[in-house]
Amino acid sequence: MSIPTTTYRIFLSSPGDVPREREAMLGVVNVMNRILAALLPDDGIRVELIRWEDDVAPQIADGPQPVVNEQVESYEIFLGVLAKRFGTPTGVAGSGTEGGVQTRLRQISQARITVDCLLLQHEVQATAGVRRGKAVRAS
Repeated sequence: MSIPTTTYRIFLSSPGDVPREREAMLGVVNVMNRILAALLPDDGIRVELIRWEDDVAPQIADGPQPVVNEQVESYEIFLGVLAKRFGTPTGVAGSGTEGGVQTRLRQISQARITVDCLLLQHEVQATAGVRRGKAVRAS
């Protein structure tokens, strides 16, 4: 007997200055799926990472963001990653990432659901050359 599968899609949104973090998310999702399968073998839960590099077909348009917006509509989890850059203005938002956040916030407010966020803040390098990161829970 096959177990029905429930897939939760994670849309990864970021400007271009975080390529290592974007690549690392592929491994994170693989580990998450192994853990879910081990801990909840009868539930059939898995996660799928949606990235423009892999899941958006190139098209002619006024910049890349309208193409991404058109092709990536359905996802359960929005994951925004920011470092030093906010991104490139799109004409409708300060960046593609901002536009993605605005779209997701509209979807959330219409569905009236709560959201928890885990933010990783990296402090700018101090004069002593120490770089620190800390996790902050926000809701």
